[in-house]
Amino acid sequence: MILATPSSRVAATLLSLTGMLRNAAAIAVENPQRITRPLHALNDIQGPAGNLHGIIFERTTACLVRNEANSVDVGLRALDSQTGKTADIDVLCW
Repeated sequence: MILATPSSRVAATLLSLTGMLRNAAAIAVENPQRITRPLHALNDIQGPAGNLHGIIFERTTACLVRNEANSVDVGLRALDSQTGKTADIDVLCW
């Protein structure tokens, strides 16, 4: 499980981006790098953000179907006994 706590660098970047958006036009004329720098720094959170989306999807799906199923399992790995390949099962309801 990956914790969804942003690093101080990401938090600082988001604060900078918020301030920049308030005065974007004036900042762009004065110093264009103040706009591009925070946007590039946000690339650091794309991977964790994708993981968080997956976790939210799994938990939401499990909550929606838990009243309709006998059992709900989240985040399992399945093994094909014939090929030895494995696959992720996000939500298994039975």
